[in-house]
Amino acid sequence: MTSMPNEKILITKIQRFSLHDGPGIRTTIFLKGCSLHCPWCCNPENISHEIEPYWRNGIEGKWGNWYSQEELYNEVIKDKGYYIGELGKEDFFIKDKKDIARLPGGVTFSGGEALLQIKAYKDLLERLGGEGVHRTIETSLFASKEQVRNAIENFDLFYVDIKMLEADKCRKTLGGDKNLYIDNLDYLIRSEKPFIFRVPIIRGYTDSEENIDRIVQLILKIKSSNILKIELLKGHRLGEQKYLDLKKEVPKMKDISDEELLLINKMMSSTGVHTEIHKI
Repeated sequence: MTSMPNEKILITKIQRFSLHDGPGIRTTIFLKGCSLHCPWCCNPENISHEIEPYWRNGIEGKWGNWYSQEELYNEVIKDKGYYIGELGKEDFFIKDKKDIARLPGGVTFSGGEALLQIKAYKDLLERLGGEGVHRTIETSLFASKEQVRNAIENFDLFYVDIKMLEADKCRKTLGGDKNLYIDNLDYLIRSEKPFIFRVPIIRGYTDSEENIDRIVQLILKIKSSNILKIELLKGHRLGEQKYLDLKKEVPKMKDISDEELLLINKMMSSTGVHTEIHKI
């Protein structure tokens, strides 16, 4: 078998038997480095593009390890026996949410922003696809057009964040260019690749009436058959220990009530796209 180019990928974690990062049982690869700096981020170890030391109980560790594509392939392929589903690779191009449950498990690339290193693991994606492994990416779409194109060519399913659609707040709060996001989203829509919207509902950031209305209007404007569903994600504090380990300030977050989530869920459902509330 031909070996892959010796590109290196910076990874913080390979999570096996993952049930929340795509259909079926998955192996989730968390890539280090992000194009945004969301104040509520639950994976602060994935923001920096460099290996970082951390301290827990007085013991020093590090976030980040370099993998070659071959090493990463060997880590992923050992889990292939768990990637069980009804559909084969010829049917991965699904068009209806009911088919999500029929997909097999597989590999999910997350982050950070998984698009930023895609050039370094593109050959790995091609190899996995050729061997019938379902490939999913979780992305904010704040990346270059070339990186998005490579993803469209090599991923079977996209989880796409919608965070802030007010341009000034997106720039000042997240460090992102809303126009870049909209352009990349349009590119993905025109590709007809299936995707799922994920909307984090964070008090004081994404929960404003104006932002929710902008999201609803965007989805109504898209009218695309490749939007499989919308997932509303309730903010949580599971990443607080990581901030302490990295000696960074812990985000101050206020909870969103279940009643508020249900109201936002109703607003999103008005788009005609199936909407779910996820509390992880």
